[in-house]
Amino acid sequence: MFRRTKRGNLDAMRQTIRYLALPLPFGQVADELGVLEGTYVKRWLDMFIALADQLEPDGSLTSRIRLGTEPTPTTPFAFCARVGWARRTELGWWSCAGCGRIFSMRRTVIEREGRLEIAGLQETKYPQTTQVQVASQRYTASDTGTA
Repeated sequence: MFRRTKRGNLDAMRQTIRYLALPLPFGQVADELGVLEGTYVKRWLDMFIALADQLEPDGSLTSRIRLGTEPTPTTPFAFCARVGWARRTELGWWSCAGCGRIFSMRRTVIEREGRLEIAGLQETKYPQTTQVQVASQRYTASDTGTA
């Protein structure tokens, strides 16, 4: 499974293990590891998933992997606070259908007590409102997608 990995990429592939449980896009992890393309990270992720499925066929390891995240219908957009408006463009980028800005899933990653975590992201859900606090900015949007 890992035999065809180039020697120069072994260290970056090992470092990828630390990012498997974080909901980050491939491009951000590639940047963090100093790898030129997110496709390397995607390929390594596929290998780790295959290995996890061999080790635990019930899917208990695979279910913890969150790397390669994309916007969901409940992901609020940071600029206009719309929820569920993320659309993939023809070029493969995500953008907000409401305001037209590029939708980024990049997050600030910090190391705390030897573990990587996403900094400043706290999500609280209420019956009709989703509130997300990122760093010192606070955004509120109703579930209908209007600000």
